[in-house]
Amino acid sequence: MLHAFILIFLSLTIAEKQGGNSLISGSFSRYIALTTENNLGTNFTPPTPAQIAAAVLDANHTAMIASGWYTQADATSFRANTISYFQTEYGINFTAGAVDTNGIIYALPFVMIPFATNQFTATTVTFDSDNLNRGAAGGWFGIQYGEVIFCEASGVFSGVHAGETYNAGDVLTRILYNLAKTNGGPPSAEQPREVLLIDSPYGVSKNVPGSQGYINSLSILGATDENGNTGFYLESITFEKNDTSGVIYGRTRVSITWS
Repeated sequence: MLHAFILIFLSLTIAEKQGGNSLISGSFSRYIALTTENNLGTNFTPPTPAQIAAAVLDANHTAMIASGWYTQADATSFRANTISYFQTEYGINFTAGAVDTNGIIYALPFVMIPFATNQFTATTVTFDSDNLNRGAAGGWFGIQYGEVIFCEASGVFSGVHAGETYNAGDVLTRILYNLAKTNGGPPSAEQPREVLLIDSPYGVSKNVPGSQGYINSLSILGATDENGNTGFYLESITFEKNDTSGVIYGRTRVSITWS
């Protein structure tokens, strides 16, 4: 219920930013919903921000390339385009940043990490208005690869978003969201797949601590489909750590709409 309320709130917020109410009135051309519903039990505690970052780190884009969907050249090109995107949009210059052995770029106070869906988070396509066969038990899942930027201090952006502020813990995202018929298994090149580009035209994503100490990451992002149509990507995600195994799980709600 809380996740649903948050997504409704985000929908209202983005509609207000766009000066209209088409998103919340239902006058959209396509709607996709994804969710994670794991019964995690009682022995879970909030992970630290560093543990969350480690859980989604795709060192040198290893998982992205191993999926069979992307080559090393694809990963290199996507990162170069992402660096250019964030320099234009937010004035962040990663071209002169220091790169460590995992492919993490440090241009303090910003850190860019190669990102992949947490391996213990299975995100199901629960509904797609254009492809009803993908929903529920259709075997379609969402898998993300790309780049995420963590802000490690407060400041003011330049570029297109000049004057907008950021704080330590804020996040910027540019990823490839793969909707694929994996049937819950690992990715492979022969699987039917659609790719959405998710980026950050609306500013930073905020991490909000909940009453039990869990960090809820709230994102309002842009979504571009394979035909170049642009829409809205709304997400609420919380990470939880199993104290016995140390494994970190993600619980997410995603709504994507095109008007």
